[in-house]
Order: sequence, then C-alpha cells, then structure tokens
Amino acid sequence: MCRHLRFADGAEAILCGGRGPELGRFCKLRPAEFLCDWKLIGACGRTCDAGMCAECAVSPAENKHLCPFHARAWESWKRAHPEHPAVAQMSLAIEVPR
Repeated sequence: MCRHLRFADGAEAILCGGRGPELGRFCKLRPAEFLCDWKLIGACGRTCDAGMCAECAVSPAENKHLCPFHARAWESWKRAHPEHPAVAQMSLAIEVPR
C-alpha cells in the first residue's frame, strides 16, 4: 500500500509500507494482539507463538495467553492432574500432554 503525502512546505513524498497488522491465526478477522505462551517440548525454551486476537486468546494466568489448540490441551492436562490445583498460576512451563 502506498500513500502520497504533501507537506505544508510544498514537498511531496510517496510512502509505501507493509500490508498492515498481522491477523490472528485462528479467526483471521482481527489483529493478532498476543502470542501463545505454551512451551514446546525439546525446543530450548521456545513457545508456540501462534498470533491471536484478544477474542481467540485464552488467559489461564496473568500475562499468559494460549491459542485455542493449547487452551484445550491445558484443560485436558488439568483434568488429568487434579492433584496440582495451583498449576494454573505457574509459568506454563509444562510439556505438551501426550
């Protein structure tokens, strides 16, 4: 996308830039505001990083966001491990459930 700019002093410029904000991977309707914080197995601390809009993101703890896929995996993990009720407030430093 290019814009033609005219300045007060009479100078002109054409400004071309990117395509705009990245859309969320899941709805493809709204700008991606968050990245998925789910930690990946064997990825040396890497996270999923799927871009999501605020409506698609699930926040299991303060400043943590999960994509819809990993939110389901998180709920499944919590059901399978009821002995860990405080886990939802941890850093999500868990491995993907098998």
